[in-house]
Amino acid sequence: MIDSSGFKFVSLPFQCGQHRVRIWDNEKNAPLTLLFLHGYGAMIEHWEHNLPFFNENYRVIAADLLGFGKSDKPDILYSLKLWGEEIELLAHYFSLQNFVLIGQSMGAASSVMYVRHFEHKLSRLVLIDCSGHFPKPLSLFEKSLYQLVGSPFIGDALFSVFGNEYGSKMSLLQTYYDPAFVTENLVNAFSESFKNPNSKFAYLAPSKNPDLFQLTALTPPVSKALPTQLIWGKHDKAFPPYETMPFFQNLFPNSTIHVVDQAAHCPHHEQPERVNQLILKFIHSSSV
Repeated sequence: MIDSSGFKFVSLPFQCGQHRVRIWDNEKNAPLTLLFLHGYGAMIEHWEHNLPFFNENYRVIAADLLGFGKSDKPDILYSLKLWGEEIELLAHYFSLQNFVLIGQSMGAASSVMYVRHFEHKLSRLVLIDCSGHFPKPLSLFEKSLYQLVGSPFIGDALFSVFGNEYGSKMSLLQTYYDPAFVTENLVNAFSESFKNPNSKFAYLAPSKNPDLFQLTALTPPVSKALPTQLIWGKHDKAFPPYETMPFFQNLFPNSTIHVVDQAAHCPHHEQPERVNQLILKFIHSSSV
C-alpha cells in the first residue's frame, strides 16, 4: 500500500497559469531520485505495487498529471508538451538532478517530450508501454470516430454516459491481459476523477486534438546517449510491442527492451514483481 502521509499538493507556475498538482513524496535523503508519471486516465495510485518497492532505498516522487487524478482540472489546451512542462516544473520544485524518470503510457510519451529539452537533468529513462505512436496509420473510420468524440456535443454526451464506474471498467478491461486484475477497487480509483465535471477537459483532449498527443513527427534520435529502458506488455492491443518498440528504439538508440508476458498495456500493475526487478537492475547497471 502507498503510505497516505506522502500525499500533498504543490502549486506550480504553468505557462497557462498557476495550478495545483497532487504529488506523493517519501522525502527520503537518498542518493538517487525516481520520478513516476502515470498514463491516460490514471493517477498516482496506479503505481500502488511499485512505489512501496522502491520506497526503502530511494527518494521516490510520483505526480498526478494536470487534468487527472486529484490535480487541478482547468479548461486549457492539454498536450504532451503541457505534461512535459509539468515534469520540468516538478524537477525545478524539488531541485532534481541526475534523476530517473519512469513513465507509463501517456506519462511515458510526456517523458519523451521532456527529454528533448532537459536530457541533461536525467540519469536514466524508463518508458513503459509508451503511447504517442500507432504502428499503423489510423483508418478513415478511426479518424472520423476521433472527430466525432472530439466534437463539443457528442464528446460531452459520451463523457456523461461513460464517465462513471461502468465506463471505467469497460476501458480497463481493454488494457489488462487478465480481467481478474480489474477489481472493484481499481475501477473505483479510476472512476473517482469523473465526479469532477471538469475531468472531461483532459479526458476528451486526445480526441479533440490528436496531433498534440503524437510523437511520430519527432526526428530520431531524441537522445543518442541517455540510457533508456523500454518495457512492454506482450499482449498490449493498442500498441503491440513488436510493432511499436522499433520506433522508440530509433528515438533512443542507447536502449534495452523487455517484453513482459501475461500483461497487456499495464505491466507495472499486472506483473509488478517482474517490472520492479527490471527497473532495479537497469538503474544499477553500469551500461546498457
